[in-house]
Amino acid sequence: MLPVERDTNINLKDLATTGLSKKIIRYEELIEEQLKPRLQEVINNRDNCFNEITEGEKLRAFIDKEMSRTGPMEVQVDLGHHFYAKATVEDTNSILICVGMGLYVRYTLAEAKDFLDSRQALIEERIKALTSDASRIKVEMKIVLEAINEVATKERIAAGG
Repeated sequence: MLPVERDTNINLKDLATTGLSKKIIRYEELIEEQLKPRLQEVINNRDNCFNEITEGEKLRAFIDKEMSRTGPMEVQVDLGHHFYAKATVEDTNSILICVGMGLYVRYTLAEAKDFLDSRQALIEERIKALTSDASRIKVEMKIVLEAINEVATKERIAAGG
């Protein structure tokens, strides 16, 4: 994430005490109350997409390992609050995958790999869109900061200093 630089000559407290334009304060509020929260939301959503890709890669690696394996598998199942129980999986030819909204679908291991590939492609497209959104918001912030600087400069000149 590229930082958005601010003109260090502009200080909201100074603006309020010197009676400079309320327009500058509104621009600052636009940045603080709308643009920054939107940018943070977009970045959080993008980070979640990266986490989904990581989880998909882990699952794909597990499937690759299990495709070469035969017979039952011993596992530990998280029952909640990091409390685990041992379990034996007799049929290792299929896997349940969460497809969203708490819904699970049973796939063969080959079908699961295909599903994960298509899901990853969709997530990568979402990441591109979110990255584009973040860049656009940063540009908007830069434009607003330039507007603040321009208004402040004009008012300093008008005030004779």
